[in-house]
Amino acid sequence: MKNIGIRVAAALCLASLVLPAGALGMTWNGSVRADETVLAEAPADGLLEELTPEVGQRLRKDELLGRIRQDEAFASTSGTIEAIHPDVGDDIDGVVLEIDPAERYEIACTNDGAKRTVETMLVHGGERLFIRCQADGEHTAEGIVTSIDGESYRVLVKTGELFIGETVSLYRSGKYEEDSCVGSGTVEASALVPVSGTGKLLELLVKEGDAVARGDLLWRSAAKKETDVVSPADGIVTAILAAKGDQVTEELGLAEIATHTILSVPVEEDDAERFSRGVQMRYYRADDPHETLKPATVTRVLHGLSGGAVTVELRPEEEDGLLPIGLTITLTDEE
Repeated sequence: MKNIGIRVAAALCLASLVLPAGALGMTWNGSVRADETVLAEAPADGLLEELTPEVGQRLRKDELLGRIRQDEAFASTSGTIEAIHPDVGDDIDGVVLEIDPAERYEIACTNDGAKRTVETMLVHGGERLFIRCQADGEHTAEGIVTSIDGESYRVLVKTGELFIGETVSLYRSGKYEEDSCVGSGTVEASALVPVSGTGKLLELLVKEGDAVARGDLLWRSAAKKETDVVSPADGIVTAILAAKGDQVTEELGLAEIATHTILSVPVEEDDAERFSRGVQMRYYRADDPHETLKPATVTRVLHGLSGGAVTVELRPEEEDGLLPIGLTITLTDEE
């Protein structure tokens, strides 16, 4: 019996050396995901000669991501040439022509109406969504997310028939299941799309009234400068939205960058009462049990539709606010 007692004491002593402080408290496993994101946008129209970042890459503000060449101009969307402003031989520095887009509708959206789960509260640039009017559900369409600004985003309608001013709901599923709803919005008429350039206009390949397809060559100019694409902030690349050789337009999103990350931790319904907004918990990286416990603050508690599934979101301290996305962490209630 004495030997057994010695072995137990030794095991406990070894555990205290291997596990970090707090690991003997109650724990939950979770992962790191993107929270706030920004887009690295094209600073000019032109040909994307290179785009170097990869998903998961950590970036610094103003870090070079790629280059755009501006000696030729291409149609950024399919449609009809509505107006041409300069003549061949003129110096150009701004809008050269405008295209009336074939896609007649855009939707100004928010996440209002989305089910408050991790999956449905986030949309991504370039994502395909299914659209249905709220009045009677008879008008349907499909569209692509073109820009994101916090909880607001815009969708370009690619197929389907809608009415200007109509209120619609947006879904990830073409079956329009309530669980896949990611928000709602109002249908707007697509604005004329300006195409800009610089230099001397040497050759104009279209005229007013011409139909053009996205990627068609519109004109050539004497300018042969390159424009750098840089990161708008410190962050981690979460998505690449364009590729080398693409014809891009000014302000088009080229890459999505997470500027903050959060801890996303699934817990049982019975444990949910331990978590409320503002409560501080501690966590450590599950792949490194020797790492010091670090604090994080609960920002949201998301309850699933069917009960029993609860996701807790926590914001780490600012100095640890940009953790590797997908990293496994362990959360503990131990002080």
